[in-house]
Amino acid sequence: MKKILFFLPKDLHEQLDIFKLIISTKQEFPTSHLGVLNFWDTENISHLINQIDSHHCINQKELTKNINKRFYSNRLSLESLKESVSIIEQHDWDTIYNFNTDSFSLNIASYLVQNKNTKFKGVNKDSNNNISFSNRCSLLLYCSETIKGTFLKRSLLLHKAAGIQNSATSISLVNNSKHLQKLKNTFNIISNNSPHKKYVIGLKISNHLLTNNVSRSDRLINIVKEIDKNSAYDIVLLTKTNSLQTKYAKKINSFLKNKKTILETDDIATSSVLNSIDCLITSDPLTIQMSVACNRNYIQLKELDGNCINVINKVLIEKNNLKSLKPIDEIKRYISKSLIDNSKKSDHRELKEIIKSISFHDLKSWTTKEHHFIESVSKIILTSLRLTHPNNKRKNEQNKIFVENLQLLYSLSKKDSIIKIPLLCFKNIIENNLLNNIEQNTKLLTKSLYLLKKDMSFLMAMFLQIQNMAIKHNVRSKQLKNRTLNPIAMEQLSIL
Repeated sequence: MKKILFFLPKDLHEQLDIFKLIISTKQEFPTSHLGVLNFWDTENISHLINQIDSHHCINQKELTKNINKRFYSNRLSLESLKESVSIIEQHDWDTIYNFNTDSFSLNIASYLVQNKNTKFKGVNKDSNNNISFSNRCSLLLYCSETIKGTFLKRSLLLHKAAGIQNSATSISLVNNSKHLQKLKNTFNIISNNSPHKKYVIGLKISNHLLTNNVSRSDRLINIVKEIDKNSAYDIVLLTKTNSLQTKYAKKINSFLKNKKTILETDDIATSSVLNSIDCLITSDPLTIQMSVACNRNYIQLKELDGNCINVINKVLIEKNNLKSLKPIDEIKRYISKSLIDNSKKSDHRELKEIIKSISFHDLKSWTTKEHHFIESVSKIILTSLRLTHPNNKRKNEQNKIFVENLQLLYSLSKKDSIIKIPLLCFKNIIENNLLNNIEQNTKLLTKSLYLLKKDMSFLMAMFLQIQNMAIKHNVRSKQLKNRTLNPIAMEQLSIL
């Protein structure tokens, strides 16, 4: 049986992308044992995902809080870390996936993959303490700013970096049939009692709200009263079963003349609750993560400092009408994906359809600008490659030019252009792998420059194809507008 370990990131939204990768992995390897490793004391929904077989935790905060403190030996923290890691090692993992970039995760990953039988995908540290990437997509994930300019989803890059087919369309959380029936009955009662209400808003009472702070209680009461004024909304107070949250909710409800419904549920029922309401108001990170997983609308409590109704209206209207990408951005996404896949398809049907929706002038203006960037980078690369083996007589001068060229490439990586993908990859490889050995550094720089040159050639070929497609489409459009076309001209046009 194959054993695979996934490192969980701290960010709750990024965790959801890892969960999708886990679901896809389980579909590809149904008999495999999948485990997750968490480094923070924050809750996550991993225990609500059926595909995860084992849960492990190394509490980084707990381990480091007593380091360098008086009356506490650092050795105790190291012994605790060693014990936690040894428990994880006992599983003899076949493959480990880590895409976290913090030093603690990188060091643990490097330690665990010392076993020669363990395969690794993602980011870790090599024997020289340099950051190592298993493939191009792992490097792109490390350059978080790259993803924003490519319009590629993090989930897609994770699947490509892991070499797993993306088959997880959604995250299905564990449900309980008894909870589902109970919730159905409860919301039927709410619907019957308020037939004129269109939307049900859930207010989650989280642990940090459990305080005697009068101003905080007053704020919650005012939020409920303001929402209640709107005839379209009905509000439900959500708490954990048999908890202090319930007592606090009852206290809030007493100020509202006990008119509101208090719904007590546990974590397993939360996904069912979220699917039964139209919008959630919360400050609890775990509930926010569940909302995203269930694709439900949510509002963070701190966002309701102004007009509550306006905020809720905006969320319900805007989030239910998602905007698609602009045509130029669609082309950027297509090129980015092709560059990552190193795809040399001759048939670009999807690209042709996108080009049809853009005016010839706008497309020409954009491709000309990108073409200029690619030419500039290509010239710098060729000059730099010649300078990797400088002439002894002009060595100092040529080394200075070489450093200036590197700085130019670094500055161009900040441009709002498609060239930022290969340039950021180049930059991160150089920054994370330079050694004290001049000969090895020269080899690294030469190899990286040749890879960058290859990427520029690929982009140049892609833009030439786009320009040719645009010209053909423009010619076709003009000919179609000409009403004097004869049958022979029409036949020639169909060949284009």
